[in-house]
Amino acid sequence: QMTVIGFGMAFTSSSLSQLIFQVPAGFVSDRIGHKKIIMLGLVMLGLTTLLMGIVHTSTFFLVLRFCQGIASAGIIVPALAMAANLSRSGQEGNQMGIVSMGYGIGSSLGPLLTSMLIFVSFEFSFLVIAILILLCTWVIYRYVPKDSDIARSSIE
Repeated sequence: QMTVIGFGMAFTSSSLSQLIFQVPAGFVSDRIGHKKIIMLGLVMLGLTTLLMGIVHTSTFFLVLRFCQGIASAGIIVPALAMAANLSRSGQEGNQMGIVSMGYGIGSSLGPLLTSMLIFVSFEFSFLVIAILILLCTWVIYRYVPKDSDIARSSIE
């Protein structure tokens, strides 16, 4: 039901919102903690991805894509900052490259998996991806050190 222009606007809105919210996400994550913002971004991305399976209007699709851009900004910017904080001196670029690669893999494999699962059902494919994103949130919660622990280890 979408026009080509509407579809293009929806996909552009994600990139635009990510661009707009990267600096604020970095600012907020510096203040309240990188891990918290990463987890918030992942939860937001998981929920918006789940809702993508039931979207029925162009406007709702555009809003969801805009929110996914905000969520992406809340994931990648603090993740890069955290990688820099966790890396040994002289290894910052390597660590940031690994984070960027992980983000790229997730951004690529998610749509690929969705396209394969869509044969089961349209809604099911988005449900599976949303669950995987929320599983990633748990992994971050469980295995990534607290920001205070990172700060302490960099002082020592």
